[in-house]
Amino acid sequence: MVKARSKIDLGAMGIRDSRLKHAASEGILIKIPGKDRAMKADDLASKMDGIFKGKGIHIGRPSRMAELRVRGIDVSVSTNNIVDAIVETGECVREDIRIRQIRDSPFSQGSVWVKCPALAAKKVTKAGSIRVG
Repeated sequence: MVKARSKIDLGAMGIRDSRLKHAASEGILIKIPGKDRAMKADDLASKMDGIFKGKGIHIGRPSRMAELRVRGIDVSVSTNNIVDAIVETGECVREDIRIRQIRDSPFSQGSVWVKCPALAAKKVTKAGSIRVG
């Protein structure tokens, strides 16, 4: 953390009042409050990743997640198509999305559970339905 503090100017990034906490996984969490906190956290994580790359230190950006059930999937749709639709509608990045295997139902329409950031899930559900493919 000393190395990161010496190389990254939080004030120049617009980050004020950040708080450090110890995580249950024995890591360190940096909490960034205020408006645009997600964007600032992404910027900080990418800068820290550049500093510690190749040194065996994992830099992550945890966020609240939510699960969605996508139904009415036909046989021509792949999980990549669904992820692409959620990325576009939910305005998030592919790396934040976890998707299970598409399961067929007795009515020949498949369904799948998708885990994505809570804000993206909210945007997807607000849209009502997503266009896949």
